[in-house]
Amino acid sequence: MTRVQEPTLWGVVFDLDGLLVDSEPLQAESFNKVFAPYGIRLSDNDFEELVGIETIDNFRHLRQKFAIDTPLDDLMAHKKEEYHRLVKTRMVPCIGAVELVHGIAARGVPLAIASSSPREDVLLSLDTIGLRSFFPVVVTADDVATTKPAPDLYLQACAAINLPPQHCFAFEDSGAGLTAAVAAGLRCFVVPHRYTRTHDFSAAQAILPTLENITPGELEALALD
Repeated sequence: MTRVQEPTLWGVVFDLDGLLVDSEPLQAESFNKVFAPYGIRLSDNDFEELVGIETIDNFRHLRQKFAIDTPLDDLMAHKKEEYHRLVKTRMVPCIGAVELVHGIAARGVPLAIASSSPREDVLLSLDTIGLRSFFPVVVTADDVATTKPAPDLYLQACAAINLPPQHCFAFEDSGAGLTAAVAAGLRCFVVPHRYTRTHDFSAAQAILPTLENITPGELEALALD
């Protein structure tokens, strides 16, 4: 007799930058390449304000902050060129990311990406670390009217994997991402890094030092509790 597989009752939605891929140092470097001709170098404190926010909104903020007249599209194009070069040559996965994604997928659990970055950047990063095939659902800044800290990315990702947000876990690295996930109704685990360690994570399900510190089995136990 053929065994009928039980439907999956839970899912996982991952942020990407700084969470699955160690992209934030590359993001910072690419921003500084763009602003170097203006004699501007962003500090760690400057960059902390940018993490988790859509790229175009960051450039709008920085153009105003530093009174730069260069058209927004030109700045964005320069940053994209610099960032893609760095992704192709230096991008690596974050600790535990590949193993956790593989382990969750092996249980037949639906997976999605919810990222405030442009789709092209997201897919390039996933390709570079060999995880693109694990994410049939990828929701990016190109797909919603409002990105994090608004809940739109997470709401669309959950709808795409056919699960209510209350049945899904989120993994994030920033305060804006946590706010978005919780507003959408997901339980959110946070893995801070050097640029987000001072963010408010009081609403998190748990704060983890790395993605190695939780297993697919632990998630399943929480989901079915």
